[in-house]
Amino acid sequence: MSSIVILIVSESIVAVVSEIVFESVEQAFQFAKLIVASQTKATENSNIVKDIMNTTNGGKLRNLGKAIKGLNIEFWDKQSSSLMKKLLKESFKQNPQALAKLLATGNAELTHTQDKGKWGTEFPKLLMEVREILKPIRPIALKTKEMTLNSFIGYSGAAIGSDT
Repeated sequence: MSSIVILIVSESIVAVVSEIVFESVEQAFQFAKLIVASQTKATENSNIVKDIMNTTNGGKLRNLGKAIKGLNIEFWDKQSSSLMKKLLKESFKQNPQALAKLLATGNAELTHTQDKGKWGTEFPKLLMEVREILKPIRPIALKTKEMTLNSFIGYSGAAIGSDT
């Protein structure tokens, strides 16, 4: 379980601080999208917040994110990559086994072939950036003897804390 709150100030996502429990980066990301949209359509999205908090399935979470009403798409698109990077970074910092798997990819070029949109190229780019940032961190020794890129592929992540 992980804790994150996304604060919105003057139409920019400025911080990630601990307060709300999320099960994955995707769940926190879609919740942040809901916060952005709720500045204008809070009542229309009241059921979606419950649905986001009650599922851990990535596909369902993405579909819920697409159903959010009142989202300023232009603003969200400008902010979403930065937010995702912060969430990924916090997730790996709080999950040493996942971090070890990410670092085990070395300098390999990562891909995300299941998404043909923005995230098909953006997500692996962000993962590689986070990998570079977190390389100095020594994760706790794992019980598994060998880590491969294939063992990393299924990671859905979770995040705790603030972006420091």
